[in-house]
Amino acid sequence: MQVFQSTWPVGTYSHSYGLETMISDGRVHDAQTMRDVLTAIIDSVYELFDGPAFCRSYQYGRRNDTDAVIEFDDRYTAMCLTREKRKASAMTGKAFLRACRDAFDFFDIDIKELNYTVAAGMFCGYIETDLKESLEFFLFNGINSYLQVGIKSIPLGQSVAQLLIAGVHDDISSLSERLSVMDDWECTNYLPVWDIVSMQHEGLYSRLYMS
Repeated sequence: MQVFQSTWPVGTYSHSYGLETMISDGRVHDAQTMRDVLTAIIDSVYELFDGPAFCRSYQYGRRNDTDAVIEFDDRYTAMCLTREKRKASAMTGKAFLRACRDAFDFFDIDIKELNYTVAAGMFCGYIETDLKESLEFFLFNGINSYLQVGIKSIPLGQSVAQLLIAGVHDDISSLSERLSVMDDWECTNYLPVWDIVSMQHEGLYSRLYMS
C-alpha cells in the first residue's frame, strides 16, 4: 500500500502517457469518454503489457535473480516504441528504486535503474507480498494516475472521479486474478493508438504533463 500510494515519490502524476493529447483534441471530454479510456487502458495497456511485465518481474524478484531482471528490463525498454514512454518509464522507475532504498533497510538489491513496471514487480516479489494483492495495488495506482489527468484537464469533479474509479474496480480485480494464477506471462505492446497520441503529445501547443 505504501509504495503504490500517491505520495510515494516517483513522479507518476507528472505523466499522462498520451491521455493529454486525447483530451486536447476533444476525444476525451466527459465522464463517459473517460470511463471508456480507463476500460481500454485496463484491457490493453495493463492486460497485454504492463500487467504481464509486472508478474514476470515479480517472479524474478522473488528468486532474487537480478540478471534476469536486467535482461527483461532491456526487453521492456525495446518494446516501448515512443521516446516519451521510454523516458517516463525510466524516470519513474529510477525514482521508485531510490525511494525503496531510502525507506526500507531490507531492500538491498544494488540496481539503480529499471523501468517503473519492472522495478515495482521486482520489489513486490523480493519482499514476498501476495502477487494478486500487489497487482491490484499496482493497477489501482496506475488507473488513479490516469484519472488525475482527467480531473485536472477535462476537468472532472472529485465525486465523478470517485464514481469512475469505483466503476472499474471489478475490472481491476478480475485482471489481477487472471494474471496472478498464470505460470508464464507473454508481453505484447502493439498498441498503435497510444503510440500515436504519445508522439503527438510532444508537439502540443500547451501541456501540463511530461508525457
